[in-house]
Amino acid sequence: MSTQFVSIDQPKSVSDLFQSTLRQAQLTGLAERLLLRYETLPDFNHLNSVKSKSRKYLGTQMVPVERIIGGVDTKGDYDRQFRPLREQLRDCWEDTFRLMQTDQLEPVTLYKVWNSYYVADGHPQVSVAHASGKQFIKAVVWEYGTGKASSQGKAVQMPARQTGVPSLSQGCGCD
Repeated sequence: MSTQFVSIDQPKSVSDLFQSTLRQAQLTGLAERLLLRYETLPDFNHLNSVKSKSRKYLGTQMVPVERIIGGVDTKGDYDRQFRPLREQLRDCWEDTFRLMQTDQLEPVTLYKVWNSYYVADGHPQVSVAHASGKQFIKAVVWEYGTGKASSQGKAVQMPARQTGVPSLSQGCGCD
């Protein structure tokens, strides 16, 4: 059960949207800590039984944002709704927002476990997608936990990055 707060004012700019999202995350986190219900963003690295199984490359897909439930190597930067928890994420988050408006970012990388997804690369994009109400996000997907070898046991390589398309790790260094 999640604690929800009603937004006091509508964001007018990307900076206002970040500030509103940050404030909601901080207030929700405080309330959940006081009620002893605080939970961090689930980390894929804690799924030892799944990680030990083979992975299968599923390609690039449009994934429902609501099915992205966790991250890989989460560092406490985002809450369970992918809202930023630190002011230091502002520049990267705002840059990501602007780049997403032009559709010039590479897809995020997700790990699929059953019907849920974990962000391997692109946490800021998922955060912006949540905050801006996007229902789907473009993602390169790897499936874990199927127990089947990828491509009948053959090694599968990630597709090469497109030239001229910024990635978040190159763009703002926040993921």
